[in-house]
Amino acid sequence: MNPEVEYIEIYRKTAMLEFPELIALGTLTGFFKTFAARRVAGLLAHTGHILKNPARRAATTGILYYEVLYHGFDHPRGKTAINLTNQSHSHYSIHQDDYLYTLGTFFVESLRLVDRYGWRELSDPERQAMFLFNKEYGRRLGVDVERMTTLDEFLQWYDEYEERYLQPTPPVRKVYEANIGGLLKRPPKPLRPVVRQAIHTLFNDRLRAAVQVPRPSWWARALVSTVFTVHAAAVRWVLPPRKSYSFTPGHSRRFIFPNGYLLDPVQGLVDAG
Repeated sequence: MNPEVEYIEIYRKTAMLEFPELIALGTLTGFFKTFAARRVAGLLAHTGHILKNPARRAATTGILYYEVLYHGFDHPRGKTAINLTNQSHSHYSIHQDDYLYTLGTFFVESLRLVDRYGWRELSDPERQAMFLFNKEYGRRLGVDVERMTTLDEFLQWYDEYEERYLQPTPPVRKVYEANIGGLLKRPPKPLRPVVRQAIHTLFNDRLRAAVQVPRPSWWARALVSTVFTVHAAAVRWVLPPRKSYSFTPGHSRRFIFPNGYLLDPVQGLVDAG
């Protein structure tokens, strides 16, 4: 398949069939990175919106992104998802650099996580498809994507942005605590310290410094590395190839929408129950 033309199909297969767990975890890491950017954190802390129900906002952001990836940009549901995402940002004055970095977090962290822990390496067409899909996604969200000339150049810009703007500030810490707290409501209380450390193993040094958390303990790093290694071996040698997509429109993120969700052009995501 030609990634210059069929990037939606290639990326859909990569994210929903080949590496669904790692792509989703990468998106989670990217979500935390967005909050660690000092201007973004300052805006979010000032508005307070994400502090009220962070788990729902994270789930909504992910669902809208996957709706576009599943259906394509010109499908009615894809168009609705794009419009809803634009509406959610329309009330804020967002610096274009921050907007472009946020766009990057949707796929750069996933790409790097698959490179590190995937059951196989990403092919060049898969990497290019991830890049081109998100470039078009950004263009439709009004992001200045002209600087996204090549994947390698964008990755360099992405890392340079982090060096400048991922900084420890009170708003960064405040937004981080709200979001990690929302995420840790799901596992049983005795397991929450373990899950917190496991999540921190996905953070690079810049992100940990920005949100002011220490390097995870050796046992947490070893545990997570072992889980990824076993998972990769199982997918490669034991489990049959996945035949159905990991994302099902209207029925994903059951912990937020237990009865499924409706994609309403005005109200956004509405619980189907």
